[in-house]
Order: sequence, then C-alpha cells, then structure tokens
Amino acid sequence: MKKYNKKRNSNDRITKNRVAVLFILCLLLGFVFFIRLFQLQIAGGEVYRKEAQIQKTKTINIPASRGAIYDRNHNILAQNVKMNTVYVTPQSIKEEDKTKIAESLGSIINLDSSAIIEKMEDTKPVKLATGLTIDQVQAIYKLIEENNYKSISINSETNRFYPNGKMGSYLLGFTDLENKGVYGVENTFDKDLRGTPGKNILYGRAVPKDQGNLFEPTAGKELSLTIDYKIQSIINKYGEETMKKYNPKKMSVIVMKPKTGEVLGMENFPKYDPNNPRVGRTEEEKKLIEEMDPEERTNYYYDIWRSFSINDTYEPGSVFKAITAAVALEEKTTKEDSKYVCEGFITDIPGVKIRCHRWYDPHGEQTLSEALNNSCNPAFVQIIREIGKEKFFKYLSGFGFGEKTGIKLPGEEKGLIPKNVDSIGEAELATLSYGHGLSATPIQMITAMNAVVNGGYIIQPKLVLSEEEKNEEEVKIEDNKNIVVKRQVISEETSAKMNELLYSVINEGTGSTVSIPGYKIGGKSGTSIKLEDGQYKDNKTDASFFISYPVDNPKYTILVVVDEPQGDNGGNTVAGPVAKNILEDIIRENKYPADYNQDEEIAAQNISVPDVTGMTLKNATRTLRDQGLQSLIYNSSTDINMIIQQQSPQAYTKVSAGTAVELVADPSGLALIKIPDLVNDNMDYGIAQLKELGIEYQLSGDTEGKIIKTEPEAGTLIEPGSKIKIIIKNDESEETNNETLENSIENDQNAETGGGRNENTTSAE
Repeated sequence: MKKYNKKRNSNDRITKNRVAVLFILCLLLGFVFFIRLFQLQIAGGEVYRKEAQIQKTKTINIPASRGAIYDRNHNILAQNVKMNTVYVTPQSIKEEDKTKIAESLGSIINLDSSAIIEKMEDTKPVKLATGLTIDQVQAIYKLIEENNYKSISINSETNRFYPNGKMGSYLLGFTDLENKGVYGVENTFDKDLRGTPGKNILYGRAVPKDQGNLFEPTAGKELSLTIDYKIQSIINKYGEETMKKYNPKKMSVIVMKPKTGEVLGMENFPKYDPNNPRVGRTEEEKKLIEEMDPEERTNYYYDIWRSFSINDTYEPGSVFKAITAAVALEEKTTKEDSKYVCEGFITDIPGVKIRCHRWYDPHGEQTLSEALNNSCNPAFVQIIREIGKEKFFKYLSGFGFGEKTGIKLPGEEKGLIPKNVDSIGEAELATLSYGHGLSATPIQMITAMNAVVNGGYIIQPKLVLSEEEKNEEEVKIEDNKNIVVKRQVISEETSAKMNELLYSVINEGTGSTVSIPGYKIGGKSGTSIKLEDGQYKDNKTDASFFISYPVDNPKYTILVVVDEPQGDNGGNTVAGPVAKNILEDIIRENKYPADYNQDEEIAAQNISVPDVTGMTLKNATRTLRDQGLQSLIYNSSTDINMIIQQQSPQAYTKVSAGTAVELVADPSGLALIKIPDLVNDNMDYGIAQLKELGIEYQLSGDTEGKIIKTEPEAGTLIEPGSKIKIIIKNDESEETNNETLENSIENDQNAETGGGRNENTTSAE
C-alpha cells in the first residue's frame, strides 16, 4: 500500500510539473501573441492597414490624349487615331518558342528578332509595334491560328498619326511605343503635348464599391506651329524634283519671316516616314539596313533621324560674302563704289595661292557692288584685310556663328569658327572672307542672313505661335514681345545698303538666272568644294542659294543647301532654281503684285545660250563672251584646256545679256570632246584648234588652203585620243577646187579598199 501511495505521489508530481510547464508555455505563447498583436494593431497598424488597402484595390492607368499639332492656319500635322497594336505576354511563352515567335513576328512587323527577344525578358505584356497595316494584321492572326499562340494579341488603341506622311518629318519628329516624343517638336514639347494620365482606382469586396475613385486624365495641349502647310508642300514639291535630278547625299530647305524669326517651312531630304521611322528612306537604304547587325542598325537609325538643317554643318561658301560686305560697310572700311582689282589670283600669302573662279579671265578693276555681283574671291580677300582680323572675329560671334540659334529642336549644333583672334593667320583670314574655314548649320546661316536684310537684328528662330500671334499680321520687331531679339549686329542703314547690293546680284550679277521678271529679289549663291584627304574634290560640293523678297521690306527669306549634287554642282545651277521656284509659287499663291513692269525685262531675254559642252574652257568662255554672257566654273584645276562636260542654263535657253553660265569641266582628260566647227577656217588655224583639244587628225586633199569638211562633222562628241579627218582645198581657182574635192572623194574611196595615195597623219601635242 505504501508502495502504491509512493508511486501515486510520484505520478502526481510529474503531472503537476507537466501542467506547470504547459502553463508556462501557454503564458509565453500568449505573451508572444500579445506582443505580435500589439505590433500589428497598434505599433504598425497604420502600415499594415495601408498594405491591406493596396491589396484590396486595383489601379487602372488612363492615358491622356496627346495634343494635336497644327500649322499656322490650323491644318492638322499630327493627330491621334485608332490603330492596331501587337502585344506579347512573355509569361505565357515557353522558353523553346521564344526564338521562333521573335523571328516570325519580326519578319511581319519589320523589327529585329533580337530586339523582340530582349523585350520578352519583361514580366508584363509588351507592346511590340503599332500602326499595323491590314496585311500585317492578317499575317499575325494567321501566325496565331497555325501555332495556337495565346501569348500574342492585337488590340485597337489610340496612337499618333501623321496624315501628311513624310512631309515635315524632321521638323515634327515622332513618338515611341509609349507615346513619348522622339525628335522634332514632338520631343521638345513632349511635356505639354502628353498631358497628365488619369487613374481609375477600384476597391475590393471588403470595402463598399462606392468608395472607388476616378481621376480623369488631362489632355495634352494643342500646338500651333509657325509652319505654313502650303509653303511646306511647295518645298516638298521642288525638293523632291531636285533629289531626283541631282541625286545628292542630302538637302536642306528653310523658308522664314526675317523680321520675326518665324519658320514658315523647313524640310530635309531624303525624308523618313514618321509613321514608320525605322524603315529606310530609299530602296537602297532599305536593303542596306536589312544587311546590318542590330547594333549597326540602331546607330544607323540615329543617322536617319538627324536633321541637316539643325544637326549638321557645312562650309557656307560665297553666300558668306554678304556677311563680309555687311561688316565692311558697318565698319566704314569700304563704300559701294570702292575699287578692288582682280588679277585672277592672290599670291602674296606664303605657301597659299587663292584664285578667283574666273582666274582664266580676271575681273580687273571693280567696285564693291561689282565684286559681290561677280562673286570675286580676290576682291573679298582685299575687303577683309581692310576690316582686320580683330574686328572681323567680333562680328563672327555677333552674327551668331559658333553659337546655337536657340531654335526649339533637339540636338542643335553650333558650328565651328576660329578659337580666338590669334588663331587667325593670313591664309585663314583670306579664306574666311568667302565662307571657307568655318562651318555653320543651315539654320545658323539663314539666321545670320536674316540680320543682313531685316535691319541688322539677330532673332531667335521660332516654331510655335502664341495665342495672340495666331491672328496677327506683320508686327514690328520692337513691338512684338514674343520675338526673341538677341542683339543688333549692324545698323538699319547698313542693312538697307545690303538689300540693294543683293538685289544687284540678282538683277545684274551671277545670280541673274534666279531673277523673276517684275519682282525685286535679293540673293547670293554659294559653292564650296569639299576637301578630302588634303585634296579638293571637284565633284563634291555644297551648293547653296539665299533669297530675300521683296528687297525694300523683306517678308520672306529662303535658304537652299544641297550636299554633293551629282553632275552640275554649283549654287546657281542646283540650289538657285529650287529657291526661285519656291518663291514664284509663294508670290503666285499670295497674288503679290509686280514691283515694276516685267514686259521690258522679258523682252530683254533674247540671247540664246550657245552649246559649249565638249569645248575647252578657253574656247567655251570665248564663245560665251562673244554672245555677251558671263561664265562661272568651280573646278580646282587651272588647266585652260579642260573639257566642259555640263553647262547651266542649258544650250538654246533664252537669257538676258550678262547672264552667268555655270560650267562643269573635267580635268581628268577623260571627258568627251566636241569636234569644233572648222569649215572655212584656215588649215593652220584649224590644226591649232585641234591641238588645243588634244584631237589627232588626218589631212586629206591639198597641203594648204581652207578646211572644207571634217569627218566626223562639227558638233560630234568623240573620246580623247580619237582621230578625225580634215579635208583641205586651195582657193586659187574654182577648177582647182572642184578637182581637189573630186580627188578627195576618190582618195576616200581608195582608202576604204586599201588603195590610193598616202595621206599625212599628225598627232596633236
């Protein structure tokens, strides 16, 4: 019994101990729960309530409608439209299917497969392309059905659309898949155009539905540009014609209001399509892009989207002579009737020889006005020397060279000028006078030229109209608070003189081919030969032309710059007609009355331009001079016997006396040579002509006398080194003449059968 009681007491103790341990554990566990509850409900209650609220809500972003872009007359340039958009959902794609899907979709939407695979790394649905065509949509649906792809979908969404296609693409830019502005005004004014997205916040069942919140999006602002749709269309028309005719690398055309800085039209060629910005601009470019690897392709896209007008520079050439003349007049180092002598070359700079474009027929003594009319390099070297490098360097900055214009477009370049006065040596100063040794963007150049004609004011180019400007006509510079006038670089008096000088260039000088009968136009051409690997390349030029109208109170300025035109390559020939045609259409569109009676000027266009192609430079200039015409040539060679390949105006065009005919010569000796008209010329004179041309010849007939015939006939183009036959007759008597001609014919027949007498054969030196 005692044993039993002892055992029972032992069990009771164990039970009590267990109960005690269990009680303590419960107390500890309760304490832990209490502490955790305290943390959740009191200490961290607010944080967890917020997290719970987030989990119970769903936020749907509502995109804002992007603001439309209009021209100055409310013509639509960029708008929003419903478009088909393709998405992929990466989480639904099997790893082994990624490459196949990427390649299949890439071939349909013209996107590199590696770029699609990269996008598939995201966890959310990814937008691949928008603006799909009907054919692309059908191809994608076929791909989905054939492979049962549930990871690909097509949605109809509102996206950006440019109704005018390629027109104005470099000005407008485009938007990316997220509707953000890329390049152009779409980029510059992206914040205003995008607006503010809205949100729709939906709560779960734990909270009453009426506690949901809807925040409406705020639409982006509409933008009214200074651009005139009609002028932009005109630019496109003549720009495309020039691209087809001369096949240059690129071209810039800008039309502005010189007294307000408003850009009325701006275009670059070739153009890309902002609706499909990753497609090549030409068929050749499309093939080139297809052959590139992804990195090369991406870099090349950036090149496509660069605006020549804003992002690239060139040497202004002789258009810059207007700047030099304006500085000289402002500093009173010259007057309109000051005299300058052209001897063809400037040879007093050690190691440098500067020539006039008419080195073969120097201008001689000429006034400032005549020097600008003639676009004479030696005269302008003399003019800039009178100014001095210290003063001229100050005006370089004054006219805005070496600084950005401030136009509201991304990536503007500032060009290059000498670093300081000390870096300008004799040669540098001389070449600066005619626009070499510095570089500028087309927008810089037209801004500087605007100052030459608008009273001397450097005005920041503007692209956006303010509300009060939309209905305004012309406003004086000092009265328009929306005009950003940086400074006045020359006086209004000097500017007025320059307008008259530029009018003279068109009316009497080298720019006469650009004249419009009845209208007073100012202008200046420029042609700069490019330097590559230390050598000037005659076939690589920047051809440009500046126009202002009307001269007395300019409302329009136009600058055309053509980079490396093929064939004809001078500013007068290539860029001049573009500027003229644009201005003619503007005048016609606005029905501007003539400034004077045009009948007399039209009647004066009575000289038929002779055909000088195939002639030597020496003979061509002599032929033109005999007709009362001038000549221009931009070759770097000084060979007087170069063969003329091309001319502008073309042969038989009717022009006025004094018109400059632009010539392109071939110094290589490979150009076709035109057989001159030697009939009735003395034999010795005819032979001398052939020697100048490098044409070999055979003498037939008499050994002295006059030439009665050439074979081939005069005007035929032959290859260098070809041989022609010249038939000679002696004028002693008619009988002798007839006998000579008969013998000549007989000799010709014998020559064909291998017989007859030996003929004299001579090679030109």
